[in-house]
Amino acid sequence: MAEQTRKRVVALIRVSTLKQIKDKEADYQRNQIRLTCSMKNLELVKEFPLENISGLVVRHTDQFRALKKAIASSTIDGLVLPSMDRLCRTTEFQSVAALMAPFEEILGDSKKLIWSRTDTYDVTNPEDRDKIWNAFKSAERYRSELKFITNAQKEVLRLESDTKVDKLPKGIVATQIPGTHKPKRYNFSYDPEYRKLIAAAYQRVLNDEPLIEIANDLGYGSINGARETLRSEWWIGYKSRLRTTDERKWLNDQQKYFIGGKKAHPNPIRVEIPNLIVDPAVSRKVWDAVQVKFKVVPVVKTIFRPQ
Repeated sequence: MAEQTRKRVVALIRVSTLKQIKDKEADYQRNQIRLTCSMKNLELVKEFPLENISGLVVRHTDQFRALKKAIASSTIDGLVLPSMDRLCRTTEFQSVAALMAPFEEILGDSKKLIWSRTDTYDVTNPEDRDKIWNAFKSAERYRSELKFITNAQKEVLRLESDTKVDKLPKGIVATQIPGTHKPKRYNFSYDPEYRKLIAAAYQRVLNDEPLIEIANDLGYGSINGARETLRSEWWIGYKSRLRTTDERKWLNDQQKYFIGGKKAHPNPIRVEIPNLIVDPAVSRKVWDAVQVKFKVVPVVKTIFRPQ
């Protein structure tokens, strides 16, 4: 008899970055949902996973529309979320009424509920609407504080010659120094075989060989990949951050993000790697000549030398 009284629900799982996917954030959310269902005596009918989807565009995805359709069914009693901010971000909204829009869009006019691990919400109830607003604002403040602290720490570490904050170019080997933790420290070196390919690639550019053939030999499927690699100052002994990716844009018709090209970084850095600066993969003269070929506009750089 008790089994027949269980409310039937669907769940939304969303990870907004590739790092969260790598860190198995979806598994954590899934466990939170199952714990909620167990605690609230809910029957989970279906999960709707969204990977690499920002909270700012979640409402424009096919999965969101499928979620709305599922909840509209008379056999479904509501929605389970691992946390309230999985549905959207408060930065979109200026009022409680605006914040409620995606919830009301999903739940419609029927009496359906939202469950989280700590509470149950009815978006038609003014007190519950205030609870949802406060939960969002609290999560947003925490994210802002954490992002500020984390980004500030990363900027300091980027200026040290034995740290690894950003993704390394293909062919750069980072070997962790034993006993180092928080932060980890590394010795950097060139992969011997890839070093030969890179040195040859610079000469091939100067010889006006087709860049697509050079890209293929370097293991890239596009000319842009090879061009960005050959622009890297790692090959002349510097850990540098001179360029960054344009802001990504959501393509509604293709249901994915478009990652734009590269542009000059507003806060460039350049750090000598002692063992690489004395034995670079290519000479500065060759490297400069290739940049002229690529018609790179010089960037004003600050050189940070290790202590």
